Amino acid sequence: MNSFFQNVFNFRKNVNIKKINDIIENYLRAILLSKGKKNCSSMAQEVDLKHDKLYKFLENASVTYPLLQKILFAIVLLVSRMFKGDLLIDDTSAPKPYAKKIENLGYERNGSLKLVVKSLTYVVAVWSNGVISIPFACLPWVRKKECKGVYKKKSELAIEIITKIVQEKIKFNFLLMDGAYSGNNTLSFLESIDIKYILRIPKSRTIQANGIIGQLQNHPNLKLNKNKRYKTIAAISYGTLRYFTVHKRKKAKTSKSNEKYETVYYVSNVELNPEEYIERYSMRWGEEMLFRTDKQYLGLGQCQALSAEKQLAHLYASFLSYTLLSFEKNFRQAKCVENIIHGIRSNRNPLEFNGFEHFIKQTQDLVLKFANQSCE
Repeated sequence: MNSFFQNVFNFRKNVNIKKINDIIENYLRAILLSKGKKNCSSMAQEVDLKHDKLYKFLENASVTYPLLQKILFAIVLLVSRMFKGDLLIDDTSAPKPYAKKIENLGYERNGSLKLVVKSLTYVVAVWSNGVISIPFACLPWVRKKECKGVYKKKSELAIEIITKIVQEKIKFNFLLMDGAYSGNNTLSFLESIDIKYILRIPKSRTIQANGIIGQLQNHPNLKLNKNKRYKTIAAISYGTLRYFTVHKRKKAKTSKSNEKYETVYYVSNVELNPEEYIERYSMRWGEEMLFRTDKQYLGLGQCQALSAEKQLAHLYASFLSYTLLSFEKNFRQAKCVENIIHGIRSNRNPLEFNGFEHFIKQTQDLVLKFANQSCE
C-alpha cells in the first residue's frame, strides 16, 4: 500500500474514531445546512445543535485539521489517477476589518473593495478537470510588516505546496498560476522538476528574441496586427528558452476603464499553439468560482477563532464541504455547485450524508482497491 494512504489510516487509529467522526460530521453538517454566518454560534442556532458541540471541532483542531488535510490529499491522489486535470495555485483573502488578535492577521489588497484591508490570506492549491474541483492544500501568508516569524513570499509558499504535491505523487497535466508567481526563481524551480506550466507574466518582463532585447509590451516580435488577437514566440529569458504569448482580450464588464480590450501575456515551458495556451489558462476561472462559492456559501474566512490552527481547521472543513458538493454536482449533472447548495438548504434535494464514518469508509475502500491494483 502507498505509504501516504497508510499514514492516513494510521493517523485515524491513533485517535478516538467515534468521537472525532461525530465532531467532524456535526461541523460539516452545520456548514452545509446553515444559511447564515459560519461561526459556531450562528450555525448552532440554525441546525439546532449546542454551541459546545460545534466548538469541539475547533477545540480539537490539532486532530481535525491534519485529518481533513490528509483525507483531501487522499481523495485528490485517487481522482488524479483516474482523470486528467490541472493544478491551480492562487491566493485568496478573507477580510477581517475589526479583528485584532487573530493569528496570521495582516493587510492585503481586496479585489472587490479595491482597498488594502486587514485580512487572513492563504495560498491555495486546487486540482481541477473543469468538472470536479478539489481544494486540498494551503498555507497562510502574512505581509512582511506584520509577519512575526520568518517571512516568506507567496511564490515561496507556492513552491512549498508544489514540493509536497510532487512528493505525494499527485498527477496533473499543467500548473496554472497568476503573474504574481511568475518570478524567474519559480520558473527555474518548475523546470528543474519537469513540471509543465502556463503562467501569466507581467508585461514589463524582459526577453530576447531574434537578437532584440526588450520588454514584452514593447518587443516588436509580439506586436499584433490590427485584427489579430494572439501570438506566440520562443524567446530567451534569464538564459532559458521559454514560450511567450500575447493575448488581446475583452475586458471584464466590471472594469471602470472605457477601453474594450486589454493585452495580457503568458509564459510556458511547453510549445503549443497560441489558442491552446489561452484555453488551458482559462481553466483558472474554476478556482475563482470556487473561492467565490466558498466565501459566500461555505464560510471561508468567517471563523472567529483566534488561533491559526483553528482557522485552518475551519478552512479545511469548508474545502471538504466544497469537494463533497463538487462530486454531488457532477453526479446530479447540476449546472453549478450553488444549485446543489440551494437544493440542500431548501430540503428540495437533500444530500445523502450517511455520517462521516460512512464517507471515510467509502473513501478508504476506493483508496485500498486502487492501491492494491497498483501493487499487482
